[in-house]
Amino acid sequence: MTQAVCFNCGELKFGSFTECENCHRTPENDDDMAFSMALSDHYFSLEQLNEIGNKIKNGENIKLNDADKQRFISEMKDARKNNDLVKALEGIRQSKSQAKESKGFLKNLIALLVLIAMGVSFVSAVVALFNGNKGSGLAIMHLC
Repeated sequence: MTQAVCFNCGELKFGSFTECENCHRTPENDDDMAFSMALSDHYFSLEQLNEIGNKIKNGENIKLNDADKQRFISEMKDARKNNDLVKALEGIRQSKSQAKESKGFLKNLIALLVLIAMGVSFVSAVVALFNGNKGSGLAIMHLC
């Protein structure tokens, strides 16, 4: 749905549920949203939308019949459920991705700590060699 008629002022706008640039109204409740969805290029040609828009601009009271209103409200609720499911699945996927990143970070951190410990051991061995304590220094160097 790219083109729609504003339910309030009759101007064409981009998207059924977006704010109208002319009157700044946004569909706020289920009735407004159902009407806005009905007034889109998903259901009418651009020519028909212009005709409907002109009728609204001229003050004609355009409404959905109760059956159509309920059908559109039902479609919106189904779309919301599907959207909520998509968001939930996306959240799970992102959580798994973040968990993998955390595991990778933890592995890198452990590797860094091991390297630091090995570096400290090596430095200790070198210092011990220069101080004449050959026994412990050589043992540590052989471990490295």
